[in-house]
Amino acid sequence: MKKIIYGVICIIIIYIVTTTVTFQKEEEEKLVKAFTAVQYSDTASSVECILSYGQGALTEEQKKDLLETIAYGIGVDSQYTYKAEDNESGEVVTLQKKGNRSEVYIKLLSIPKSDNYENYIMVNIILENSIESALYYKEKMYDTLKQFQENPNIVVNLVGTLQGNLTRQEKNKLAQDLLNETGSKVVIDGRDEEIYTIYGYTGKVAEFITVGGDKININIAITYNEDENVSKVYLSTPIINLDY
Repeated sequence: MKKIIYGVICIIIIYIVTTTVTFQKEEEEKLVKAFTAVQYSDTASSVECILSYGQGALTEEQKKDLLETIAYGIGVDSQYTYKAEDNESGEVVTLQKKGNRSEVYIKLLSIPKSDNYENYIMVNIILENSIESALYYKEKMYDTLKQFQENPNIVVNLVGTLQGNLTRQEKNKLAQDLLNETGSKVVIDGRDEEIYTIYGYTGKVAEFITVGGDKININIAITYNEDENVSKVYLSTPIINLDY
């Protein structure tokens, strides 16, 4: 009887986990669909993760093997460059691949601390005119990096370009449509600030950060470039990590 009960419990747990992952994936796809419902003149996206790789001195061979393992996991297995250099923070090795409409940067930063080193992995995938591919690479990145950290916190940035300077009414409608589609509640409302930005939270996106005790995992911002006469629309989870 105990074996039967244990088996039933395992099936229930597997069902819950599978259903939760599927639900979150479907909701993230809805978020992307809502963003691309606007007719942008240009789009871009990026997927990024930074995580700790612990302490200790690594040999050059270990560093290269680590970066190549990550590269292979996210689909980069040829035609990349590799370099090692020192900067003001410490030692950094970079594996980089540039395509016609994409760039991949995988870095290992080793910061000297007393007689030891603190190591950090940074992975950044930049995509031009390929909003839909962002979620595909988020999943690939998560599956690859979870061997180093149980729940790697991955940032997804979606960027769309619109001609001209949007009115306050146009900005509000665009932002509200995105909030409604994701079922987000507004946590910090900066619509009246110099840079139009909103921070929100939705249970439909797994990742979040905590600010002042409040959860945040949706970030919308709209900027205007007077020289180019274009407006940029940003939608990121859990928070924008681009210069804007």
